[in-house]
Amino acid sequence: MRITFTPNIYGTNNVRKENFKGLLHIDEQTGSPNDSWFFRDYGTLSDAASDVRENFPKGADIWDYACANGEESISIKGFLPENRYRVKGFDISNDPLKLAKKGIYSLFSFWHDSFLMSGFENTYDKFIKDTGNFAPSIEERRNLRELFMRIMEPAEYKSEYKYINNRYVAMLERRTNPNFREEYYRLKSEFKDSIAIEYGDINHIDKLPKERAVGAIFFRNGIYQLCDNNITEVMSGYGLNNWNVNRGKVCEDLVDKIYRVLDENGIFVIGTHIKEHLFLANKYTPREDRMFLSETPFFNPNNKHHRYCSDLCCEQPLYKALLKEGRFEPVKYSFARIFKGDPFVKVPVIWKKVKI
Repeated sequence: MRITFTPNIYGTNNVRKENFKGLLHIDEQTGSPNDSWFFRDYGTLSDAASDVRENFPKGADIWDYACANGEESISIKGFLPENRYRVKGFDISNDPLKLAKKGIYSLFSFWHDSFLMSGFENTYDKFIKDTGNFAPSIEERRNLRELFMRIMEPAEYKSEYKYINNRYVAMLERRTNPNFREEYYRLKSEFKDSIAIEYGDINHIDKLPKERAVGAIFFRNGIYQLCDNNITEVMSGYGLNNWNVNRGKVCEDLVDKIYRVLDENGIFVIGTHIKEHLFLANKYTPREDRMFLSETPFFNPNNKHHRYCSDLCCEQPLYKALLKEGRFEPVKYSFARIFKGDPFVKVPVIWKKVKI
């Protein structure tokens, strides 16, 4: 895997950085992880890969922003193993980039992607289920392991791998579970030229030189950080709505850049976190775009947090920016919810660029 570290040559980064804390960094309210694992929301990855292959049969680049230590980028490559498809992963945090530079990834038992381990294809436990989505079936898990092993190979254990990648969760599981097992893998040499992980800020995506067609841009569960959109924290009493962020403008600027970079029929892939799909309104929100929480499909009258904040004003500036002038259209959906126990709501996660 080609790893490069590029300084921020475009000026001060205005993104609110999230520290990379390993796989233990779970949103306590939604149960949604703020980090990645292999084949997370596998249905979205599979659908996105199918769209890229259909619309770019001669090949294309896939840009994966907020890629952390590269597990998502590798998962995307697993669905597009042909050399004509190149995956470029970008992140703004040095910690995951340092891990990616090592090129070693670990799988361990009793976690979301443990079904990728040898002999674990038929296992099913509570850790496999990705909150906000649906767990893969036994057949799907076997297929995902085949995709994984097509591009990855076992790596012989070395002492320096002891706390690599998921050191927090692995340490806890190792202490508490006598049947704990961990395996190490690396990308096969024939795929190293088709994946690159490097520093990259999506705010400057339009300044990145294109070497060939860009068929997909992934930025999953990162848009709300640009907008400082903390709807779940506000509903739980943990924070205050940032009144001074023009979320509509942030989304419009981002979508404008992505539209210019993507080739025709290229796709923009977002995450399933509720913060990507339901934004807090503030002083910049046009009156016609405001709605009460109770008017949204996410409202759950049986949840005390919803009832307490039933007068909360919400908006969807990201959808509005994507649909502006018909530049993008939603083509694939997944599911999101505000809190555990709330009903799932179908949300658009893959948006295709439409020629105007």
